[in-house]
Amino acid sequence: MSNAERQILERLRSLYRYERRRAFLSSTLFVISGLAVGVSVGSGVATLFQSKVGAVVATVGLFVICLVYQILWLVRTIMRSKPATSQAANVEKVYPSFRMRLVTVAERLTGSTKGPLEHESPAIFSSIVGKVLLVMPSVKSRRVHPVSLLFPSVLVVLGALAPLSVATIYGEPAPHELLSWVTSEESVEEDEIAQAPLIEDAVVAEISFVYIYPEYTGLSPLEVRNSNGTAHGPPGTQVLINARTGEPVSGAVVVVNDAVPEAVTIEDGRDLSTSITLVEDGFWRFQFKSTLDKEEYDQQSSDYLIEIEPDLPPIVTLDSSSDRLEVELSQQIPITWEATDDFGISRVLVRIGDEEFVLREAVGGQRRDSGSLNRTPEQLGLMPGDEVVLVIEGWDNDEFSGSKAGQSQEIRVKVLGPVASARRVRRLWRELRDALVDMLAGYVTDPSPPSQTESGLSAWAADAAGRLEPVDALMEQYWDAFQDGSIEA
Repeated sequence: MSNAERQILERLRSLYRYERRRAFLSSTLFVISGLAVGVSVGSGVATLFQSKVGAVVATVGLFVICLVYQILWLVRTIMRSKPATSQAANVEKVYPSFRMRLVTVAERLTGSTKGPLEHESPAIFSSIVGKVLLVMPSVKSRRVHPVSLLFPSVLVVLGALAPLSVATIYGEPAPHELLSWVTSEESVEEDEIAQAPLIEDAVVAEISFVYIYPEYTGLSPLEVRNSNGTAHGPPGTQVLINARTGEPVSGAVVVVNDAVPEAVTIEDGRDLSTSITLVEDGFWRFQFKSTLDKEEYDQQSSDYLIEIEPDLPPIVTLDSSSDRLEVELSQQIPITWEATDDFGISRVLVRIGDEEFVLREAVGGQRRDSGSLNRTPEQLGLMPGDEVVLVIEGWDNDEFSGSKAGQSQEIRVKVLGPVASARRVRRLWRELRDALVDMLAGYVTDPSPPSQTESGLSAWAADAAGRLEPVDALMEQYWDAFQDGSIEA
């Protein structure tokens, strides 16, 4: 066998080894996916049934099935693939320029003759080998066996992450805790006994509430009869609860979110009276002693929901001609504001950076308040040339959770000195002059009369009215820029 023939065979074998490594990598990814799914299912079985045997069978079973399948697939793939001829066929599919020469050379060199057949010319075969050898350096392993062949394996791994994520969030035990849970010394029966409830359900009916809202809300007490047990209101709401049990009880307490039980008043053995304070979302329930000789509470009601209605920060809106204002030092900043809140406004202030200036204080619990800024840059501690961001803050009157602030949109304010103010006036005059010239030019060139017909006059009137629009737009733009009473205004 010539040196050229050996080089061709060695290159085909290297392609075979490359393909085999890709196959091993693909199988490994599938096996990892099987393990992830097995652990996820095992965690689900443990969470739902608290069965260690079931969790082990589910985890190991799915993993072994996936492992055996991948081993059989890998062996079958390797057995079906011949190092030289199969790789030559793969190369021919990607590089048509070989024109079946590579397949012919591979078949002859791996056949019984280790070269051309008896009826074939050695010289022609050597020529074919030479042509193949010239093209072989251009053959790239990644093109013959592209990375895209691994995409199905990667997609399977990503798909396996979905149940694994769900099991990690909701599983008890989670996948990473499954091994320690299975190997713990406690038996399944002991786990079930330890977790078995010691309190039986008791029937509670005719639930009624009286909501006493925090004073700062300004809400009147509200009575709700025949409630489904769900208590809802802003934080700090006191709920007076009256209920009736199905059977007489000798003692009772009310529990909110597993906190310290509070006493319950019992009349005639069945009528219950108590109160709770709403602080956070959760639940509440009654616990009972069925007889006087009981030391522990051996019965409980169903869990009833607590839904907090949050007291949101105030909403502050502004009325301004623009979000960028140019204001003289002694000119009032032309901004009006409005603040609204669910229950009441306690104060309103203007904030510039870390500085704040109170506009209204001790408003008195009004749910809506409004006004003008009524402050000049000088009163806000600004100097000519300053350019700052201004916001209006409204604070609510939440006395239970603490006062919260809501902010308006930002307004950028530039303070003008005498030179800048004069430059602005000149700019206004120039723009106003140009707009008036354009408007008057139309009247100068109009015929007199503008039209001899009624329809023509109507058309001219509509056109003439439109000539004022640039002037109106200019005045709208500059209207708030000047102090009332000034020559410019």
